[in-house]
Amino acid sequence: QGPHTPFLRVLHALRRRWLPALALGLTLGAGASAGAWFVIPSPFTAFSDLRINAVPERVLFKTSEAEPGFSTYKQTQSILVKSPFVLNAALRQPGIADLPLLKEAEAATGKRPIDWLEDKLKVSSPATEFLRVSLSGERPDDLAAVVNAVVQAYLDEVVNADQKRRRERLRQLEDVHQELEEGLRTKQAALKRLAEQLDTTDPETFNVKDQLSYEYYTKLRTELVQIRYELMQAKIQQASQAAATPKGDKAQRTTDAEGTGTSGEAAANDRATPSEELIQARILSNPAYTMAYQTVNQQRMLVDQLKRKFGPKHPRVVDAEWQLQQRLNDLEKMKEDLRAAIEKELAWNSKQNAQSQAAQLAKKIGMLEKEKEEIESQLAKLEFKQGRTGVLSFELESIRKEIGQSEQIAARVSDEIERLKIELKAPPRVTLHRKADVPRYRDWKKKAAMAGFAGLGTLGLVVFALLWLDLQSGKITLLEDVTESAGLSLVGTLPMVGQSRVRFSSNGSRYDNWRDLLTESVDATRTMILREAERSGLQVVMVTSSISGEGKTTLSCHLAASLARSGRNTLLIDADVRRPAVHRIFDLPMRPGLCEAVRGDASLDEVLRPTNVEGLTLVSAGRVDEQFVKLLAHDGAEPLLNRLRGMFDFVILDSSPVLLVSDSLLIAQHADAALFAVRRDVSRVSKTVAAAMRLSMLDVPILGAVAIGLYEGGYGFGYTYYDYGYSHGYGYGYVRPLPTYGRRVHTPPPPPSQSPEQPAGTHEPVEGPTS
Repeated sequence: QGPHTPFLRVLHALRRRWLPALALGLTLGAGASAGAWFVIPSPFTAFSDLRINAVPERVLFKTSEAEPGFSTYKQTQSILVKSPFVLNAALRQPGIADLPLLKEAEAATGKRPIDWLEDKLKVSSPATEFLRVSLSGERPDDLAAVVNAVVQAYLDEVVNADQKRRRERLRQLEDVHQELEEGLRTKQAALKRLAEQLDTTDPETFNVKDQLSYEYYTKLRTELVQIRYELMQAKIQQASQAAATPKGDKAQRTTDAEGTGTSGEAAANDRATPSEELIQARILSNPAYTMAYQTVNQQRMLVDQLKRKFGPKHPRVVDAEWQLQQRLNDLEKMKEDLRAAIEKELAWNSKQNAQSQAAQLAKKIGMLEKEKEEIESQLAKLEFKQGRTGVLSFELESIRKEIGQSEQIAARVSDEIERLKIELKAPPRVTLHRKADVPRYRDWKKKAAMAGFAGLGTLGLVVFALLWLDLQSGKITLLEDVTESAGLSLVGTLPMVGQSRVRFSSNGSRYDNWRDLLTESVDATRTMILREAERSGLQVVMVTSSISGEGKTTLSCHLAASLARSGRNTLLIDADVRRPAVHRIFDLPMRPGLCEAVRGDASLDEVLRPTNVEGLTLVSAGRVDEQFVKLLAHDGAEPLLNRLRGMFDFVILDSSPVLLVSDSLLIAQHADAALFAVRRDVSRVSKTVAAAMRLSMLDVPILGAVAIGLYEGGYGFGYTYYDYGYSHGYGYGYVRPLPTYGRRVHTPPPPPSQSPEQPAGTHEPVEGPTS
């Protein structure tokens, strides 16, 4: 399905249900609004405003106190206004706890005054930097008194307490600063004693010298470790080379290693086999080999040409193949010679490289040994001095670092103390902007807003419910419902028919457009039927639907007329004997018809009636009774249909709906295939699938479906559909025809000016609207 399919389904549901949804929604919405207006009270409301500065005011400095963001701070203050300790402080104020408002609330709800206030007191934000504390009720004087008491308690318990907290923080900082000063004096005395033990009164100078000596010692130790590691790696490499020397020439190679520095690595390299990739690359890069290879390829091409020209047994071909084989042998011999020479050259190069590497490795080991001895000698001289002064130096450095850190902390604490002393004089961040006045008018805005919300909400709920119910009904709305959901092949599409949607202009142009579109659509469906007839010998087509009102009679009449226009001798049989309609469309009598022919009450010539469409013959329904139903159940219609097959090119059966009566299932067994009519806004996916399954169980081939009102041209909203009732009953022995049960079939009048291609009175029948 496309990305817009759900949206289109909602639009179609809205198109079908907008009028009842709007009518019912407005009715229920008006009732809900009226009920809300009478139910929702309109009390007095007293309020007081507090201002919260977005940026805290400062005298001069910014302290290190934690400052939350304005939004967080504001939300915190709105919670603190209704906190229990603030409400308790408000109730402790003189006369507040004895107000009639609180007494009546406690008696009516059974809640304590503090619980009632926490529930009823509202804290809102009318502007960015403002908090509004409000309370609604029926006693204006008491409301204003309670709000003012709560606001004053908040200022005393929260805002003023914040100033007390800052003063307490100042006292704590002063205590910390005093402790830091005492610790600094103690550490400075210890530093002086350590400097005297090291025979210097200048600790800084000693520290620099000792630090340089220590760094030099550390660097020597690092270099010694690195040299030992490199020496160990070199000796391991030399040992591995010696172990790789073959036993047969080990003595000779040991002598070479002692005299020339060649190690066992050279021996290993002598035995190393060059890689095959390298040998192949060297062979392919040889000019002589390349030229010989090209000559072989040219000889192959010559052999192929001679074979195509003379054949594989021709003397010239045999001679050319012999020459090709000789050149291949020469090429292979050249390749072997080149391989031997290349392997010898690579082995000699590898030997020379191994000897050079062994000499360099022996030289490196000697240099590393000398460096190791020199560094160990220097380290032995420095260890004595480091052992004597190391401990004192470490203690001296530790104390100096501690003193530096303590001085930095003490400086920061001292600076924060001075800043906080100044900023304690700044005004508080939260101030009282407006005290609560005694309200004189009731709050009507909230009542009106709630009533409007109730009405609109009810309207939206009704519209949503009706749309949801319509969507759940599974009505076929889009072409995807036929092809994907119902699983039927789409044989064709027809525009929506019905007089209520066919409007005529003064010159009849709109009717002409609609008629031409209908004709083209039916002809397209006819083309599909004819193609299937050529392939499978299709002759008898039953047009049916799942339920009534899906346009099967419309489809049957137009399809039969289209087949007749194409030059095929066509017969249209009204097999919907319980609700016959075709005879009225063509203005012909209903009896004698199919029922009389099956019962034997009338001959075939009596029931075959020509129509005003050339090449189209009609067999009307006739009068149904119990005998016809029994004969139909015992294949009584089969002999008649077999005779009609030989008389006509095509036989179109307008049958009854599959799910309503069993007549269509009995007739379908004598048809070559079934064609479903589905109609937008009438057909349902579940019923269409069920009808198709019933026919499939009887092994009746299903051609597919013709969709009415789902034409892709986009005119679907311009036409409507009809509906009619269907009954399972019939009167046994009735002589009079069955009633129509309110079903109206209409043939649209011709336009004011007739087209020269279609004379008056010969236009195709169109199924009209129903009540």
